Amino acid sequence: MRGAAGLAGVGLAAGAITGAIAPPAAAAAGPARSARQAAGGASPAGPVIVHVRDVTSGEMDVFAGTSHARLTDPGLAARLVRGVS
Repeated sequence: MRGAAGLAGVGLAAGAITGAIAPPAAAAAGPARSARQAAGGASPAGPVIVHVRDVTSGEMDVFAGTSHARLTDPGLAARLVRGVS
């Protein structure tokens, strides 16, 4: 349970700072961006969860409501992990 709670904390912390870093992350998304992102849709009203899959490669999954996008940004992944360490 401790591991799951730690991962939830990472997601919450990442969600809290996503608004400040969303433009660079969206630009790095490339083809993996959702249709709403590609169309320039509004930001989600609810929480945004970021799961850093691999810090070295920068692979992350971003969840907002029922949407999911996979991003690759090693610099962003490293900053998120440092922010909760």
